[in-house]
Amino acid sequence: MIEKYLHYLWDKKLIPFHKLEFLNFESVKILDYGTYNQFESGPDFFNASIQLNQLKWYGNVEMHIRSSDWLRHNHHKDEAYNNVILHVVYENDLLINQFGFEIPTIELKNIIDWNHFNNYQNQSQKANKILCGSQFNSVTNIHRINFLEQSLYSRLNRKTSIHTLKDESTFVPYFFYFLTKSFGTKTNQLPFEELAKRIDFYSLKKLRPKDQVAAIRSITNLFDQQEINQLDQMNSSSWKRGGVRPFNSPTRRVDQFIHFFVHYNFKLDFCEINPKEIISFFKEKVLKIQSETSLSFSESFQNSILINGVVPFLFWLGNTLENQDFIDKSIDILHFLPPEKNSIIKKWKEFGVKPKNAAESQAFLEIFNEFCTNKKCLSCAIGQQLLAE
Repeated sequence: MIEKYLHYLWDKKLIPFHKLEFLNFESVKILDYGTYNQFESGPDFFNASIQLNQLKWYGNVEMHIRSSDWLRHNHHKDEAYNNVILHVVYENDLLINQFGFEIPTIELKNIIDWNHFNNYQNQSQKANKILCGSQFNSVTNIHRINFLEQSLYSRLNRKTSIHTLKDESTFVPYFFYFLTKSFGTKTNQLPFEELAKRIDFYSLKKLRPKDQVAAIRSITNLFDQQEINQLDQMNSSSWKRGGVRPFNSPTRRVDQFIHFFVHYNFKLDFCEINPKEIISFFKEKVLKIQSETSLSFSESFQNSILINGVVPFLFWLGNTLENQDFIDKSIDILHFLPPEKNSIIKKWKEFGVKPKNAAESQAFLEIFNEFCTNKKCLSCAIGQQLLAE
């Protein structure tokens, strides 16, 4: 038995209480199951209430595999557990007293649905990282669509969780920050983020183009040149070069970024046009830069700049200004772009799960990264739906 499974049964109210026998009281009625405490220390469920015989009690619920775990975990010495009004255990091997109060105890051993438990175990222990991949398409459309939408918003909120400033004059440097990060793709996103933080945007833009190029190259510490050696340089080991394909090498991506920085003014006029026009606007900018230099920007990389740079900025700006129009535009852009192609999306496709656009591929990336790789099936809406069947 796994304690997390008991938490799930209690949180989703899947325990058949009509079959229960209460061990130390004649009658226990659950009035409020409480709020699941997933992340903090202390009892498993806060603010529950029960009716004990004819008296109502308000407090917390604690769960264990064995009731003696209460002592093993030293709860009897912890004041955080003084307000526990119900002890829910798989096996009761010891009745627990806390400061002279015999805690009401529920034993679940004889009412566990082992088929349901085995289903949970199978999902949690499968070798494939997408634990429910073969069952994903069996989930009802409404549950699947709702979860994809929730996952997309979660991903965008997580990607844009940076300090916001109310002064509108700061919005351009933030756009610069998001766009710079996007040039790193997944491989070198962190060093590109560091690069964005090291650059004083307005000061650098005042320099002549050749000095802008020299300054950025110097900061990255990737090139054998010392034109501006007084700048605070990055550690060259920050850049991932081993096992990277030539088209995604950090020197190539930095060169692309430099030319984009030099040729683009970073004005925010694009925020006022419609999503399809925003896509066209940035692709035209890239193509113009491409025609003026020896560098090429693939179609997938152009889309990556939009997905990982422009969209997060618009989403962040919408939240910062409380402007729903900007948020909607950011989501619409993703719906107009094709789904990404990477190793994670390939895993989904192996199960016949094929995202229709970038909005869905972003959602599937979030599900994989936040739930599948961490085996958080019980926190995942899809896993919960499958276990409820």
